[in-house]
Amino acid sequence: TSDDATFIQGSINEVLFSLLLAAAIVIGIIYVFLLNVRATLVPAITLPVA
Repeated sequence: TSDDATFIQGSINEVLFSLLLAAAIVIGIIYVFLLNVRATLVPAITLPVA
C-alpha cells in the first residue's frame, strides 16, 4: 500500500498558496486603479463571498 497523505497535503498547500497569491494580485490591481485604500477594501472583502 502507499501513503498518499504527503501528496495530498502538498497539493492542498499548493492550492492555498495559489489562492492567496491570486487574491493578493487582484487586490493590488484594484488598488492601482482606484488609488484609495478605503475604496479597495469594499471589493477586497466582498471578493471571497462572490
